[in-house]
Amino acid sequence: MMTGFYCPGCGSQRAVHALLHFDFYGILRYNPLFYLGILVIMYSLYIYIWSFLHKQRRVSLLNHPKTPIILFVVIVLYWVARNIPFVPFVYLAPSS
Repeated sequence: MMTGFYCPGCGSQRAVHALLHFDFYGILRYNPLFYLGILVIMYSLYIYIWSFLHKQRRVSLLNHPKTPIILFVVIVLYWVARNIPFVPFVYLAPSS
């Protein structure tokens, strides 16, 4: 709010509210990166449930040493892109 720039998390609270109301278009309007978080959580749950049911450890891609670096780069690129004031980047900014 002080700088006038949108952070990567701007609109996340409204996106959670939209998710709780099954408004998937609303999630996209408020914070498109939220879908990446949903996919990461779903993948993590899949690995956990599969390992539990099959009684055998399954290797998760989230445990790879380069995963935090890749996620960091994606978040920073998203942060920069959503603050570019030209089409199509303006659609990344949270709508009110």
